[in-house]
Amino acid sequence: MDTVTRQPTAGTYLNLGLLAFAVVGWELVLLLLESFLPALTLVGSLSAAVVHWALTGAGWLVGSAIVLRAARRREGFIADPPSPARRLERVVAVFALVVLCVGLRWVGQGSPFPPVAEYGRMIEQYADLAWVALVVQWLYYAAEVVVMTLIIAFGQRAGELRFGCPALPWGGFLLALTWGLVHVLLQGVAAGLYGMLISVAFGMIFVLTGRSVRRSSAPLVVAFIL
Repeated sequence: MDTVTRQPTAGTYLNLGLLAFAVVGWELVLLLLESFLPALTLVGSLSAAVVHWALTGAGWLVGSAIVLRAARRREGFIADPPSPARRLERVVAVFALVVLCVGLRWVGQGSPFPPVAEYGRMIEQYADLAWVALVVQWLYYAAEVVVMTLIIAFGQRAGELRFGCPALPWGGFLLALTWGLVHVLLQGVAAGLYGMLISVAFGMIFVLTGRSVRRSSAPLVVAFIL
């Protein structure tokens, strides 16, 4: 069968963005499966934490690859656009947004620098193996950013096709209304508002890096982990 070559619409990209968001739900499915495996749900168990993070991250990466493959096969998406002009100004703006995201998390937690606080908690739980937990957790976060970036990328294209104004973070708005809003239901209003705010900031980082999945990856991972 020939590859579909029709011009994609805003609805096409919105559906792809929602499909990418559905990949996030893999963690909920995994949590349900874990409830039938008591050996993997021991409170404070390093093996339980590592297995959960590893399986969740692997599922997110596989799901993202499937969505991206389907998008490229059907619509010729995603190709990195050329590097944008005024690179220095954009780099400064991206750096400022990364600092803003880190600062929001730091202030919101009301604790020492978040990675330091997390590592301290892991030392209390896992002693000498805390570094293992930290590394696997960071890989888990990086995999989550992959899914988030796809939601942003598809949402950005949908917004541009529907409303124009490519300078607006349409992808960030979609991320806020999906990934961010879910945090209101799962973790409360404060966590949800934080998630929605950084979603828009992530959308701006995507725009400032030239709407490029590849160029936006590093600053998004740094902003999310730190």
